[in-house]
Amino acid sequence: MSSRIKNGVRAKDFPIDSTRSNISKIELTTRYPETGYALNTKSEMVVYVLEGKVVLDRGKKH
Repeated sequence: MSSRIKNGVRAKDFPIDSTRSNISKIELTTRYPETGYALNTKSEMVVYVLEGKVVLDRGKKH
C-alpha cells in the first residue's frame, strides 16, 4: 500500500493483481481541483461517496 498527501488530497493505493485496474481511497478536505474540473482520459471510474457531495459529468449527463 502506498500513501500520498498533497493540497488537501489524501490518497491510499491498494495493490491488486491486475494490469487494467487499481483501487484507491481518496479523501478530500478541500475542493478538487481548486477551479475548473478534473478529467480522467485513461480509465473508467467508480465513485463511492461516504460524506459530502460530488458532481459527476459525462457529456450531457450529470
